[in-house]
Amino acid sequence: MNFLGHSRISAEIDIKTTYGNFTGDFYKGRLENINVPYEVKNGLFLHRKIDSISDIDNVLTEKIDKRFSIFRGVISDIIIDHFLALEWENLFKEDLNKSIKTIYGELDKYKNIYPKHFIEVYDWISKNNILYSYKNPENIRKTFGGISRRVRKGEILTEAYDELMKKYDLFHRLSLEEFRRTAELAYTEYQNLTDGQR
Repeated sequence: MNFLGHSRISAEIDIKTTYGNFTGDFYKGRLENINVPYEVKNGLFLHRKIDSISDIDNVLTEKIDKRFSIFRGVISDIIIDHFLALEWENLFKEDLNKSIKTIYGELDKYKNIYPKHFIEVYDWISKNNILYSYKNPENIRKTFGGISRRVRKGEILTEAYDELMKKYDLFHRLSLEEFRRTAELAYTEYQNLTDGQR
């Protein structure tokens, strides 16, 4: 899952986990050693659970050509966010722009603890309305191109857009299936966590 997927799961489980879930990749190390508020730590837990769930038996990743190798998970994340953005109003009965404003509102509550590397990413996301732009396949092409220039041996990612277009209908269906599966399993994991905290 990527930013939209993670944020939507927080909205459905516990909105207070949005910041930790959204920024999970920017916090490293064992959760018990990360000094953040309780609800942020729960969001980090949720982020890591979502990532571990989506790494196993991911029906979308399995259909992405094996030539993409270690990047298949990254491609899957971006494709899922594309179809979530495209179907947002149908799936969640909410306006996507309104939902994005809610996400930003949750993130802004924690400005005083933003990790250094997150500040630049968040500025880019918010100024360019990246979460909304994922609706447009052409912006997905740009995203793959941008990542290809930032990661080692990422040149193959320039071909990911063609893979998406070639299997568009299949990926549409599988993306929504994978999101639902991950959301349901993450809900169970989060309930187990919070039951243990009571």
